[in-house]
Amino acid sequence: MTTRIAALTLAVLALGACERPGKNAEAAEAAEASVAVTPPAPSITTIEMGKQSGGATLRVTEPSTTFNARDTVFLAVVTANAAADSRLTARWTFQDGSVVDSSGQNVARDAGTAAAVTQFRVLKDKGWSVGTYTVDIWLNDAMVGTRQFTVQR
Repeated sequence: MTTRIAALTLAVLALGACERPGKNAEAAEAAEASVAVTPPAPSITTIEMGKQSGGATLRVTEPSTTFNARDTVFLAVVTANAAADSRLTARWTFQDGSVVDSSGQNVARDAGTAAAVTQFRVLKDKGWSVGTYTVDIWLNDAMVGTRQFTVQR
């Protein structure tokens, strides 16, 4: 009886050895290919505020958090991995909670990269009131940053 069990075991092992070469490698490759790749989540890498913009780069060239009543306030938001339909919104409020400005725009990705710079700018025709202001930045439906600035005489 032990001879039969030994012979049966050898037969099973021999059949396993006769499988197609590379079958296990092909199965592993197929399993790997079927795993869904999740793209990285969009994020804000930099928020810049200042008195001047760099033109085509849309980046702030004169950073500041203190402004005069007649200044234009520039806000540059640098995003990474934003989808084509990602939307940035900047909501500007005065120290008493009143909304000064709220605007949004789609993120325009730089060709061939995952980075983008979106610029906001606000100028008050009658001038800014002296005091403290807050800008809340939203990416899609999530608040991703806040900046404060002051306006002085």
